This record gives sequence, structure tokens and C-alpha cells, in this order.
Amino acid sequence: MKKRLIDILIILILLLSLTACGKADVASPAESPSNVSNDVLPLLVTTSSEIDSANTAEELRALIQTYQDSGDHESAYLAAKKLIDLEPTDTQAYQDAIAALLGSISSDYDEIQELLMLGIENVPEGAERFAQWVNEQDQTFSFTVPFFSDYASESEINLVGTTAGNLTNLEHPSADLWLYGLMTRQGSWVYFALPSDDYSIYKMRTDGTGIKKLADARGDSINVVGDWLYYRNLSDERKPYRIRTDGTNKEGPLFNGAGDMVVTKDWIYYLSGGIYKTLPETGETILLVDGQNASMSVYEGWIYYCTGGNNSEFCRISIDGGEPQKLLDGWMIHYDMSDGWIYYQINSNGDSVWRMRPDGSEQTEVYLSENSLTTFAVKKDQLVVSVATEVDDRGKPVPTDLRLINVDTGAVRRTRKASTGSIFVANDTVFYTEDGVWQMWNLSTGSAGAIAYSNATKETSIIDKAEVSLTTLGFELDPKLGMYCYSNDETKSYVSIARPDLAKSQLDYSLELLQEINGYLIGIWYYEKDNQLLLQVNKGEIDTKYYYDLANKTYTNEWSSIGSVEEQFEAALGKQEGDFHDAALKLFTDTIQERFGMSWQELYALPLI
Repeated sequence: MKKRLIDILIILILLLSLTACGKADVASPAESPSNVSNDVLPLLVTTSSEIDSANTAEELRALIQTYQDSGDHESAYLAAKKLIDLEPTDTQAYQDAIAALLGSISSDYDEIQELLMLGIENVPEGAERFAQWVNEQDQTFSFTVPFFSDYASESEINLVGTTAGNLTNLEHPSADLWLYGLMTRQGSWVYFALPSDDYSIYKMRTDGTGIKKLADARGDSINVVGDWLYYRNLSDERKPYRIRTDGTNKEGPLFNGAGDMVVTKDWIYYLSGGIYKTLPETGETILLVDGQNASMSVYEGWIYYCTGGNNSEFCRISIDGGEPQKLLDGWMIHYDMSDGWIYYQINSNGDSVWRMRPDGSEQTEVYLSENSLTTFAVKKDQLVVSVATEVDDRGKPVPTDLRLINVDTGAVRRTRKASTGSIFVANDTVFYTEDGVWQMWNLSTGSAGAIAYSNATKETSIIDKAEVSLTTLGFELDPKLGMYCYSNDETKSYVSIARPDLAKSQLDYSLELLQEINGYLIGIWYYEKDNQLLLQVNKGEIDTKYYYDLANKTYTNEWSSIGSVEEQFEAALGKQEGDFHDAALKLFTDTIQERFGMSWQELYALPLI
């Protein structure tokens, strides 16, 4: 843009020079107002009069649109400026004024910067969106987009970047991937790793608005202190990094590596066998506790942790160092702090939650579950617990319910069906992961939602949780195949769904039903792109199939490796009175209807959550 302007100025100077040489007796423009065209002068007067006469936002917006359509950038700018004076919170007015300046040859950079700052100051809630729009205008000049803190006042700044409850919540998506600390909070914002987007880090307000991905950051052990978010980078061997809370200025690695990590205003405390603290600005590192340790957290000037070995102990040590203090015996499964209490679950009392003072005194049981207790979170005088009322075929407890418990009375205030091992509470909302998706449960209203991510559009949104969805029916993600699957051992049936909005599938079919009958494996596949079904039976060397065109309702492309198609399908499904093709089609529709209470088309169209 600058080069274009310089070129234009040079040409104008040369033209003026040539004109001056050839017509020395011609008066300068300043000496002769008659140089203004008789056609242009009335137009300028008319435009000014139109803008002066417009006294409402609606009138000015209509004028701006008219000027934009006619390419009159100067008039569009003047009308937009008047609209800004009239409606300082109208973001579109700032955009129209800047667009008019960009469209004119004079492009006033200082004025553009001033409008940008004014728009952000007057409409702070739209600052990031407004700045993004300016960036998208594809200009070659530079301007400064200021950094905006997420907190409303310094009193909201975290003294410690995460909580014990957050760090001891576990996400275990695969045999070789154990993740801790996937969410934290500061002020009215939560910051979290999104499993469905490969654990990319996002932020949003606790009410579900303002969701935003933070550049290319992905990781766990998330801490936020002031304007910085710290995390273990999953893209760089889990080394500690940091990034501004608006997604800019990524820095790292801050040091070589860490297990659990807790950040305060000055120090980073971390596990690497022993417990260390380091100053990221200078690299100064101090060993506080030697040996193998785990489940570390920082709370009110103390570091809490579990010792390793067969005789584990729960201890604490001052953040300044010194002698460790033993608080109790046993391995800490999960613990959290709130209002001067440590709430905990240890291996010797796995189905109950106890609490004690930070020095280990006043140890008291506050909740005993009649079922297996998976995890919990604390919200002032309330517990949110995940319990398992069922077991799998190996006898392992399966989480089935969330319960809101009154700490003082033990009474159950609310319940919700959910299968999770990771809970986080912010304000009145419980966040928990289920099948790799962040779910939201409002404790005041009972409403539920989820943070949905589309593999097709790469966009993230907050959606209301449906009463009936693939998740509620028991479908689970197969990450290797990129599809959602359901199995029933009693009926020996298996159903899977692969939609582009759910996950990136490695297979080309959209829906699959597999069923064992009379020693045969019946397979039926729906191909959305072709609007057809493939129906097939297999047994040993027998491989027989045909297609059904859903649009024309016709059977086509029959083939069998042994015998006829009719013989093999009747061997599998029995002798049919009518067309043998119909039996397999009926099996498909009836199996889906009986198991899920809906047609296969309705099942395929269900939301994920």
C-alpha cells in the first residue's frame, strides 16, 4: 500500500512539474477557486447536506450503504464518523469508516489506528472480532492491535495457576497417553484442552460464550496466572511452554521437562521424580524434595504431594523448602482444596470422601458412597461425585452417575447420568469429559450442554445436550477408524456410524450393521454418497452380496463366490416365501428399530451429544 501511494505521489509531482513548465502563466489552484468542477461542487454540497440532515442511526446506515455502492469513499467515511459519534458501540460503523479510508487514495494510517483503538475501547466485548476483521482487510501497512486481559480487575488474577482437583483429574485416552490438568479457571474464564481437536487449547467464559482456540497450543497441566497460560506442550515432548491468553507470543520450551506443573506469580513448581521450583526468567532451579513423588499441588504457601514406593504417604512442604510434614498414610487417589479444607480419597477408603485441615488435623468422613466412587470435585459446601453403579465384563467399575452432595448433611441435591473420570467446577457449572467430549451441567438450573467440535468445518460451538443422542445410546469413538461404534454381546450385533461432521473416518461407508446368525456373519452397509445399501453374508470361503438402490428401490450387482446368491442368503436367514432379498433388508430395519427404538435413517441423523 505504501509503495502504491509513493508511486502515485511521484506521478502527481511529475505531472504538476510538467504542467508548471508548459503553462507558467496559469494561476495555481489556491489562486483560482474556479478549478473546482461545476459538476463536482454541487455533488459535494449535496452529500454534506444529506449527512447533516441525517439524525438517526438508521438514516446514517442507509447513507453509508448508498455511498459504498457508488464508490464514494469520502462521503461513506463522513457518514460513518457521524454514526460513531451517535452510536459509539456500533462496531460496524468503525469497520465502515476504516473500509472507506482503505478505499481512498489518501489512506490515513493514523486515523485508521485511532479508529481501531476507539472501536476497541467503546466495544471491548467485540475487540478480538473487530481486530480480526481489520487484519483480514489485506493491507500492507502495519498497525498495532493492543493486548486485552481476560480478567476484569487484578483481584481476579490467580495466585496459583491451577488446583489440586484439576491436576489429579485424569484423562486416559489410550494406553500410552495419560493426561492431567486439562482445565483451569481465572476470573470469569475457563481454559481447557479439547480432546476432539487433538487436545488443542481453548478458552471461553464460564457461561459458554466467547469460545476461542489459542493459536496452535495443545497440551495438559494447564495453568493461568495473569496474562499468561502455561502448559506442557504435547507437540514437543511435553516440555513446558507458555502463551498469552489471547493466543499470541508463544514461548518455549521454558525448561527441559516436567511431570505435574503448578505456576505461581514468580515460580514454576514441577515434578521430575523429585519436586523442583524454577524461575523461568533466569533458569534458576531449586530441588525441594528428592525421590519419586506424585500428585503434587500448591495451596496457600505449601506444596502437597504423595511419596512413591510401597508405603506411600501424603505430605506437605513449604514452598520455600525445609522439612516435609507427613499428613496421613496411604496413596492419594484424588484430592481437592476449598475454604481451608483438603477433601481427599485414598486407596484405603476408595468409596468415600474425607476432609482434613491443611495441617492434617480434623480428619473426618464427609461422604460414603454405596457404589464405587470414581472421582469428585468441590464447590464450597458441596461435592460433585462420579459413581459407578455398574461393572464391565472384567468386573471393573463403570462410571454411570454424577451426584451433587451437601457436605454438611450428605443429602443428594441433584443427579445426572454421566460416565466420567474427570470433573471440574467453575461458578455454577460442572465441566466433565465423556467419550472425549467436554460436557457442561449447570447446578442451578439443571440444564446441560456440550462443547462440540466439527471435523468437517474445524469449528467449535456450545450446543444444548439432546435427550437422545449417539452418546446417550452408548456409541463410543474408535479413534483409529474415526467412527462411533456400538456393540451388543447378547445379540451378537455391532453398529457403527461414520459421518464427516463426527470424525475423519478411514472407511468409505456411512453406517454399518454386523450380525451373527446361524453361523454366518451378516454385514449391511449404508453408503450415503451413493444412496445405496450393500448386503452381504460370509462363512468360511462363502462370500455373497448384492446392492439395494434406495432411490429406485431395486436390487443390483449380485455376486457369490460359491453357489447362488439366493442359496447363501436363505442358508443364513432361512427359506423365504417372497423375494429372498427382502429378508436381509428386513433384518437391517428391524434390528435397528428394536434396539434403538427408531429407524436406521433416524439413528444415522442423531446428534453426537
